[in-house]
Amino acid sequence: LFLNFRGKLTWDTKVIDILGDRIQFPDEHMTEHVTIRDLLLHRTGLPRYDDLWIANQFSNEDIFK
Repeated sequence: LFLNFRGKLTWDTKVIDILGDRIQFPDEHMTEHVTIRDLLLHRTGLPRYDDLWIANQFSNEDIFK
């Protein structure tokens, strides 16, 4: 996913505006309203999955899914 967002992406850009139907959170309200700022500040309320990156058997594609 390499898109040119130069000058178009802000902290308050909604994630769904970037990824469209490729992203879905646990509920519809969250899917519609989570922003780049929310993700970077870890304030979505989603659990952490740090251990997926350390010594795992999953491909990057599997982790993204």
